[in-house]
Amino acid sequence: MDCTGSMGSWIERSKNTLKGIIQSVKTDYENLNVKVSFVGYRDVQDKNRFDVFEFSEDLDAVTKFIAKMSANGGGDAPEDVQGGLN
Repeated sequence: MDCTGSMGSWIERSKNTLKGIIQSVKTDYENLNVKVSFVGYRDVQDKNRFDVFEFSEDLDAVTKFIAKMSANGGGDAPEDVQGGLN
């Protein structure tokens, strides 16, 4: 998810949408072994370029991680969607 400052007006809606999707999958497919991951990304020059939650079956943990995301950083540089997770 784009977590740059320009997402300020959209980030809460995005977080709520992701939470709803995760809850729907959990409810609708309770016998299915589901793994979820999350990557929040920002601009190349931002100090905190990535917030990463590795694939996990703990859907509550990933939902809590996503809930902590906030829009910050950014500027005129392109978001770092192709950079490495170094």
